[in-house]
Amino acid sequence: MNTSKGVVLLILFLSVLSGNSVFAVESTLAYFVDGHLQYGPYANQGEVNQVNLLPDFSYCGYKGGGVAIPDVPTVVTVYPGAGDDRSLIQTAINTVSARTPDGNGFRGAVLLKAGRYQVSSPGLTITASGVVLRGEGQDVNGTVLEGTTASDYDVIVIGSGSATYSGGTIRTISTSYVPVGATSFAVSGTVSGYAVGTPIIVERTLNQFWVDDLGMGVPPMDITSTPWTPDSYSIEHERIITAINGSTFTVDVPLVDVIQTKYGGGQIFKLNAISRISKCGVENLRIESCYVSDDDELHPWDAIVLKYVEDSWVSGVTAQYFAYSCVTASSYARYITVEDCAYIDPKSIIDGGHRYSFNLEETATRILFQRCFSQDARHDFVSGSRTRGPNVFVDCYANRELNDCGPHHRWATGILFDNVFTTDTLAVENRLNLGSGHGWSGANIVFWNCQATLIQCDSPKGAMNFCIGSVGIKTEGDQVPAEPFGWWESPGVPVTPRSLYYQQLLDRLGQTALENVTKPKQRAGRIWSDLLAWQGNGPFLPYPLGDLNASGEVNWEDFAILALDWGKTSGTYTGDISGPSGAMDGNVDLYDLRAFSEDWLQ
Repeated sequence: MNTSKGVVLLILFLSVLSGNSVFAVESTLAYFVDGHLQYGPYANQGEVNQVNLLPDFSYCGYKGGGVAIPDVPTVVTVYPGAGDDRSLIQTAINTVSARTPDGNGFRGAVLLKAGRYQVSSPGLTITASGVVLRGEGQDVNGTVLEGTTASDYDVIVIGSGSATYSGGTIRTISTSYVPVGATSFAVSGTVSGYAVGTPIIVERTLNQFWVDDLGMGVPPMDITSTPWTPDSYSIEHERIITAINGSTFTVDVPLVDVIQTKYGGGQIFKLNAISRISKCGVENLRIESCYVSDDDELHPWDAIVLKYVEDSWVSGVTAQYFAYSCVTASSYARYITVEDCAYIDPKSIIDGGHRYSFNLEETATRILFQRCFSQDARHDFVSGSRTRGPNVFVDCYANRELNDCGPHHRWATGILFDNVFTTDTLAVENRLNLGSGHGWSGANIVFWNCQATLIQCDSPKGAMNFCIGSVGIKTEGDQVPAEPFGWWESPGVPVTPRSLYYQQLLDRLGQTALENVTKPKQRAGRIWSDLLAWQGNGPFLPYPLGDLNASGEVNWEDFAILALDWGKTSGTYTGDISGPSGAMDGNVDLYDLRAFSEDWLQ
């Protein structure tokens, strides 16, 4: 390297350091004041009252966010047997389930030693709190569970419970407009029967005007196949009262949908207990499905399903050959972390109702998906009908996607897609008659520092959807081109903070909480290239991109390597660690210098 080239690169390096890298632009809706996020108000589509705020999504995840997944002691060890191992493993799970919980509520872990285990229908179930199913690695040489029955079943189900949202002591919400992001509202009538700590339901009680105003009613409105009805969209949100001041209640988690009088208002009621198990996990293993052809339908569809479970996790699981999902968070699951998981090589027809890699269903809430990878799926990071937030997908990668990521249908609310990369489309839109009346797929959905080939971000009346700091071609929704765009800000230019979720977690709970749930590389910058290189093969251990000589630290020796490669194009170079998409692009240029600088700052 000649001296003048080195001097120029050094000057550029120092200027990038002083500029604090690529994430330098601030959003008007979330910006820093004295090191903490402040939130700018906005008006919803078709409204002028600027009173809504981006909600705090940091309550998602195990134990409400910021809590490290525990290392639960092994109490039963299992080795592969001959033939079907389902009974062998289930007996071990049942043995641990019968133990008395320790002081932290854990009964213990079942350790499946490395090897292959056959798991026939109906699969494995964890139905007691405090039970963990653990393997010895998620690569092909680790612990591999093989779903062997040629039928649609779930290989592992975590959770057992019953009941629905029900209760009594109904009080009408008297505040005429409760905005997104609010935690307080007034009620009519006496507050007797309520106290701090009372679990409640906050419910929107919608009217026909709301349905018609959105165009989701009967002809001549838009939905001709299955029109929406108000009762079907009076969605319940679980909250806990944290303060009562006169007739004003304050709740624990911000609301993710507006409650306003013109659309029917809302009400609260005391919640009858939902029966859920807790403190369960599946970790460090690989799950495969049997199949006979690439479009086979008669084989296991889901690797793991969570339902009627809280404060639990799925960590370090690779699902291969499944027709539907790696992880589906389903009935009344809440406070769940799904991390370091991969969905690869699906086998099914490519059509509706197939290949929803990481999936949220209706009553799942406060679910955190982080550091997840998906390949050849249709809807990789996705939600179903009337899913109620907050829910989060952060630092996730969808490769060779066949459709789109985003809320799929029927008014999912309060989902954050944070640093999600897809090779195809990110979409929140009016899907009209698709799927017998999908209509508006979501409201109050946030795309934050994402990247896609195409981005569709429209907004319905009385709500808002957001595309902030994201890279992709801005395009109209497929079904209704006339729908208004949502809130588009800093298109093509990432904003600071890099991650909204992690910054909100840091602001609320501090540095230790952030470090409990992140890898050092995430705190330094993006990990898309690491996820693409990993693809579920072994543990996900991203190292700093700037550690070019793999010495364990980023220093001047690495800078010298970058300098030697500086300016090279269209090739494979050690200094090529980033690009416009966050992944390597065959060139050594400012994108690589910015990525190197982020690691240097750590």
